[in-house]
Amino acid sequence: MSVYTETKNNILRFAEGTVFSTSDFKVAPTEQNLLYKALSNSCKQGSLIRLSQSLYYKPEMTNLGPLPPSSNAIVKQLLKTHKKNIAYITGPSIYPRLGLSTQWTPEIFIATDLSKKAPMRIGALKVSFCPSSFKGKHADIYLLQWLDAIKNIKTISGTTPNLSALRLEQLLAEMRPPQLKKIVTYAASYPASTRALVGLLLEKTKNFSSAKRMYESLPHTSSYHIPLQPSVFPALSKWNIR
Repeated sequence: MSVYTETKNNILRFAEGTVFSTSDFKVAPTEQNLLYKALSNSCKQGSLIRLSQSLYYKPEMTNLGPLPPSSNAIVKQLLKTHKKNIAYITGPSIYPRLGLSTQWTPEIFIATDLSKKAPMRIGALKVSFCPSSFKGKHADIYLLQWLDAIKNIKTISGTTPNLSALRLEQLLAEMRPPQLKKIVTYAASYPASTRALVGLLLEKTKNFSSAKRMYESLPHTSSYHIPLQPSVFPALSKWNIR
């Protein structure tokens, strides 16, 4: 069976409402032109909608015409496509879920270990990409999102670093021992300023052995500018946080 015919048959098997990428088709480089021809022909016939250079949507049809793709379906496919080992949602779009901000943003940020990629706009959805600090293959995404919030604590809008640190401390205090162990492991991939604040919060929540590991990972000739109140976080000087 030719690549063109196989692609057309695969499209027929997709459920309505499916968002997929050209990378979902295992086609030899020498036959890519047949893949794109089949996809282009399906778009002309109205059975597919092209969302971006490599992203397609098989529309769900109603009496009023095709429904637009859901943001969740688009993001799920982007997370699958734009990664080598890991990709996950991060940044301002997850701050409300962490209780760090009440300001919602229509922009989705995806942390990925692929090379830098330009932002995409798909309908009303804007997707931006940023490098993932964590370089492993498998991780607890919630813990990476928590660490990313630590790393970006000075840029979280609608609040202050002090209030953000208190909320992140609260979330840390709710974590179980296996999560705390992972936090220490994952933090090794993050900048020293992130590790210093993680160590400060670990110590403040009485996780002393984990805090010690963070402390030992730091270059103690460096200092880190994070505007926190000494009255709330009395151990700032120990962690070289100014």
